[in-house]
Amino acid sequence: MRTIYVDMDDVLTESNLIFLDVLEREFNKKVGYEDIHTFDLKVSFGLTEDEFERFFECIHQEDEMMKQTPVPGSKETLQHWQDQGYEVKILTGRPVASEGVSVDWLARHGYAYDSFTIVDKYNRAASKGNGSMSLERLAECSFDLAIEDSGKMAQFLSETMGVQVALLERPWNRSMDFNGNVARCADWQEIKTRFERV
Repeated sequence: MRTIYVDMDDVLTESNLIFLDVLEREFNKKVGYEDIHTFDLKVSFGLTEDEFERFFECIHQEDEMMKQTPVPGSKETLQHWQDQGYEVKILTGRPVASEGVSVDWLARHGYAYDSFTIVDKYNRAASKGNGSMSLERLAECSFDLAIEDSGKMAQFLSETMGVQVALLERPWNRSMDFNGNVARCADWQEIKTRFERV
């Protein structure tokens, strides 16, 4: 069976839109979406280490996570792939403690998928331990296609694992260069069209 890797934040969920609201409400900082030039939100948002820790806690509160809206076209594309017999695996770098609310969010919005896994993608303490997969274990997996927004993960998947990656174009990955396994895509409609057959 063909297997598709799908990230969650800013791939299935409009996470950074909520993050910007939290940043303004809790830290009185206003940053535009197009101004998020790096995946490192501490840098993009100009936060100290202590501020970032508090910010990270705020954005992973259940009520904030449940406010996130689906990225247009994502739900329909995952359903299409499942209908075609593909195995859809959601692999996220969210904290381990957010697994329940993440699965609840997916159910609330009617997403079709086969498995949900938390991966310690970014060497964060909140994503380590029981219930998460290391990058070393991830590298042992096989995927026919990966959908990501993180440039770092797109490089890992394409270079280390040899996986074809559909990279959703976002401000934080625009300045990065990739090998031929990475295809930049404007939105889910382009992903569905370009990867009709995986």
